[in-house]
Amino acid sequence: RFDELMVKVKTLEQTKLNKVNTTLEATNVKESIVEGSKNQQYKLGSEKVQVLLDKLQKLESTNYFLRKDCSLHNTAKKLKTNTSYLSKVVNTHLEKSFSTYINELRINYAIVELKNNKRLRSYSIKAIAEEIGYKNSDAFGRYFKAETGLTPSVYIKKVQNENL
Repeated sequence: RFDELMVKVKTLEQTKLNKVNTTLEATNVKESIVEGSKNQQYKLGSEKVQVLLDKLQKLESTNYFLRKDCSLHNTAKKLKTNTSYLSKVVNTHLEKSFSTYINELRINYAIVELKNNKRLRSYSIKAIAEEIGYKNSDAFGRYFKAETGLTPSVYIKKVQNENL
């Protein structure tokens, strides 16, 4: 699992260097139907969807997802849209929930940073969790293991052994 993870880290580093974000490629953006309150439906045209995806990508490049207050509500506010539109766009075009999207960004950031940042590896798991936007270390550990197959402490030990 660690070797597979190192391949993923290498891919993430190359993606970061090339400034290409494959997560948000919106080449086939269609109109989306957004359910509103009281069973109303709103059409969100492909241009609006693309603009929202572009804004989301820009926000991602600023590492906004590392903030503890990064929530659907706050992100929608920052992007000057409403939570229903943002949620629907993420669900439809990224094919995941907003919380899954944020957790994936955080964990991907963590695995790259822990590999490259010796100082961050010396932090406690709780401190690392707080650094990347989690309010508690249990959630961080749970998401990290679900995404990587390793606990954060095992990953850190393996990275340290590899760098010796």
